[in-house]
Amino acid sequence: MAEDPSIKPDARSPFAVPEQSTNSIIPWVIVFMMSIYVIGLSYYATHRTVPEPAFAFYNTTQVNVRVYPSEMDHSVYGIFHNIIESSRKTLEAQPDSLEEGQFVVNFEVNSPRPAELYLNDNPISIFLIPDSNLSVSLFYDSLSQEIDSVSFQGFTEGICNYYREKNTSLGRSQVRAFQTSMASPDLLQQARFFDSLARNELSFLLIRSDPNRLPSWFIDFEKNEILYQKAYLKLFTAKNQEPYPGYLDEVMLSNEGAVFSYYYYLFLDTYFNKILADQGQALATGVAGRVNLLNTAAKELVGESFEVYATRVVFQFLNQNGVAETKRLMEQVRPLFDARKYLRFLAREIEKREQ
Repeated sequence: MAEDPSIKPDARSPFAVPEQSTNSIIPWVIVFMMSIYVIGLSYYATHRTVPEPAFAFYNTTQVNVRVYPSEMDHSVYGIFHNIIESSRKTLEAQPDSLEEGQFVVNFEVNSPRPAELYLNDNPISIFLIPDSNLSVSLFYDSLSQEIDSVSFQGFTEGICNYYREKNTSLGRSQVRAFQTSMASPDLLQQARFFDSLARNELSFLLIRSDPNRLPSWFIDFEKNEILYQKAYLKLFTAKNQEPYPGYLDEVMLSNEGAVFSYYYYLFLDTYFNKILADQGQALATGVAGRVNLLNTAAKELVGESFEVYATRVVFQFLNQNGVAETKRLMEQVRPLFDARKYLRFLAREIEKREQ
């Protein structure tokens, strides 16, 4: 039987939903869904992973610095080692013209890099990834003229906090705090000293290697950074001496896990130049000498280990010998390259010098 449209549902029925109640529920549903959305964004921002590292040319990592108290005059700058260009670069911060106490440092890094940020000559260790941002808040004690506290925000904040904890715990008892000029003439004493420093650093890394704080690729990077600097310092110091058996560290020559380590390439430079020195070619720095160096390296290195090392050698040659000689060098070593991006980078650098 057809339902009489004149008959309305009994308002007392448990299945009846008053129109006013329906209208009042809708805003709460919207609020609930927006809350879920915001919580989701917050979770992503907190738990997002640091991207896998890669060489990326012509990118800039922007570091935004906020200093408290803001009304004081502050000096802010950054320093880092560029792997490809094999140079130490200092970058002045640009102050915000609209707000006191805010600065921007644009690091032109082409690979993941550790760097130092300085506030009034007080260093803060940070880590940079090409084409990313990092925010640093610094609280400065004007009485002691030292940094009171630091906080980081960005993809690499966990790594920056690790550096902060490491520097607080180990201070200058780290391999990277020492240079070749500080090496001891007593090779046995020196080896024991560097081995002890490296053991402490590796133990510190192991304790703090929680994958939720430090990505696995960074753990490998940090381990290689420690081991190759130690190996480099030992090799460099003993290059004019006959080291005792077991003095030199046994590290991999071709190690793609170490391609972002500055000290890896210092070690390779010293190692291959020692081979050339034993062959009587140590002073052959012209085209023929660099061809011999890269041919020697190509026998030991494969993949990106060779590509980056060879790019460094050619770039240094360009700085020292100019465009014409570098073109001659490239004619002979181009077949050794497999990755096109490194050849494109070198071609652009040569073209820039010609303009």
